[in-house]
Amino acid sequence: MFKKLVSSVLTITAVTAMFTTNLYASNGDGDGSTAPPSMSYEEQLEEFLSNENFSDERKQNAAEKIEAMIAIRDNANSIFTTYSTPYYATKTLSVPLYTQQNNYFCGPATARQILAYTHININAYTAPSQTTIANAIGTTSANGTMWTSLANYVNNNQQTNNYIETVISSNSSVGLSNLQSHISNGLNLYNAPPILHVKLVVGGTSPWEYPTDGHYMNATGIRMNGGTVQFRVNDPYYDFPTRNGTHNEPNGMYWINSTAVYSATIAHPFYSHIIW
Repeated sequence: MFKKLVSSVLTITAVTAMFTTNLYASNGDGDGSTAPPSMSYEEQLEEFLSNENFSDERKQNAAEKIEAMIAIRDNANSIFTTYSTPYYATKTLSVPLYTQQNNYFCGPATARQILAYTHININAYTAPSQTTIANAIGTTSANGTMWTSLANYVNNNQQTNNYIETVISSNSSVGLSNLQSHISNGLNLYNAPPILHVKLVVGGTSPWEYPTDGHYMNATGIRMNGGTVQFRVNDPYYDFPTRNGTHNEPNGMYWINSTAVYSATIAHPFYSHIIW
């Protein structure tokens, strides 16, 4: 069964690769300025199956997760709760908060938060420094961090979760529920903090306290508050010493309405996705 799955995925990937778009330019704040395109679930599965560092068990776990998302995409049965009835069980993960070292290290800081949490029960483990991670994933002041490099790095350096990319619909009637479901499933089913990839705007009714064209942070909790779904985020830029904007929260670990996260996700200039 596993060999048949590998063969099928390789065939699909060969076809979809013919339609891959070119790289395009962006100017992000800690984001990629030469942005790689989003990947289909079939392409992502092929990445896992072809990784020589992953055991067969790890590959099978990744296949089950991605196959479940393919089933949802294709309106079939899935192990995940359906979008129409998302799973909002309250959950908060004890993910440490790391303030990014400069204005384009949100990717390395976010990766370090993940590694510190997923190794929390391993004695004498110290998460790599932001500089070490930045060097490993090619973070630069000009280009920031490519999402593909960030996802590959966290997948290769922890075994708690197989991080995958999921595109979030700009149609709010389904997109918001999708986002809530994925983040809830990431926290509750996989015990791992999803990666948010957002563009923040300020003013009007926006609750964000500073603007950015592109930014990474972790979702580390979910709750219902007065009938509103909220996420707790670990925002590595919030406490950055020279950032603009207000400071109404005690630190960069704060609760925010899921609608604000959804708006920031689909506002990104090149992506409407999460990595979870």
